[in-house]
Amino acid sequence: MLFRSAQPCLDHYDKAVAAYQRTDDLRGMALAWKEYVGARFTLAAVPFGALIDVQPLIEVIAACGDREPSLRGQLWAKISQAYWHARQIDNAEAAARHALRLADQARDEPLEAEAWVALALAQTQNLQVQAALESWRHSLAAARRAEDPWRQGWSLQRAPA
Repeated sequence: MLFRSAQPCLDHYDKAVAAYQRTDDLRGMALAWKEYVGARFTLAAVPFGALIDVQPLIEVIAACGDREPSLRGQLWAKISQAYWHARQIDNAEAAARHALRLADQARDEPLEAEAWVALALAQTQNLQVQAALESWRHSLAAARRAEDPWRQGWSLQRAPA
């Protein structure tokens, strides 16, 4: 069941994905799928422990091949969060580490911040408190280097918990 306000959002992402598919815009399709998956576990009433379908993201990653490391990293970070939501901690941690490797390869500090957040979520859920705190610190440092206050907030809000 979806919150009433989530359905129009998801419908728009469905339309965006379809439009990007028609125009063979892989990057646009990837970003639309990424936001769709994120909306599913943040806006929709998906029970904690249920896995959101991440197969479209995995397919886009495969379609990218070795190109677009930042884009692939963003998708891995979102996959990690979906696995975290599903309480699949080993998968969440592995996906976050993929995202971190790609962030390093691309020298993408906003992605690095996001990937550290994804890893910290998995570590927190697995009660790896010290490791999670260290991941929150890395995320904050990357977000500060990127001068990204939105990403800084992710770590600043969660690390104290």
